[in-house]
Amino acid sequence: MIAQKAQDARGLEGLLLRIITQAQAGSGEVTKELVASVLSLNKEEKLNSFHPDEIIRNVCFFYKVKSTQLKSPNETPS
Repeated sequence: MIAQKAQDARGLEGLLLRIITQAQAGSGEVTKELVASVLSLNKEEKLNSFHPDEIIRNVCFFYKVKSTQLKSPNETPS
């Protein structure tokens, strides 16, 4: 159940550490319910993440500048 939710070894390690930490903070036991709650929290976090291109696009829209102006080291947006 845990391994299916992890993208890679680092993600798996992170999930395991979260589960262990939550278990130690509570009853000390790793239960199916605890694992399910940690995995659902991980899913919610991914929903709230933004890709850098989205941030650049929104900043450019708000300030009415081109992304090339925002990224360029020589020009400043007017």
